[in-house]
Amino acid sequence: MDETQLDLDQQHQIKRRYRQQKRRFMPLIWLWLLTGLLGGHRYYLKQYRSGVAMTLGLFVALSVGWFTWYLLVAINLGWWLYDGFHLKRWLVLTNAQIRQQILRQVVPPSMTPTNKEANNG
Repeated sequence: MDETQLDLDQQHQIKRRYRQQKRRFMPLIWLWLLTGLLGGHRYYLKQYRSGVAMTLGLFVALSVGWFTWYLLVAINLGWWLYDGFHLKRWLVLTNAQIRQQILRQVVPPSMTPTNKEANNG
């Protein structure tokens, strides 16, 4: 549903909720820099499974022998660098998902067009 079809109160409610819930770039960068090897930036972007995988990967790396330790830390470091190149794109996607979720919460189901109405109209 297009937001311009909503009344002003609904549009204002969507904008207000979005401003409160959207993810911002600077906290994301700081989380990536300071807690990146633990996956802190992934938790911020609501990527919980891969965040847990990064956290567990680092803890496993720190708890095993020296050769395996170097290998696992190198893998985590590579993963961290890969994430650094994709942060902006992931931030845009996460914020779009947040906006869609808010739109579904604000707009009652009776106002959203069904497939038949969308195809006929």
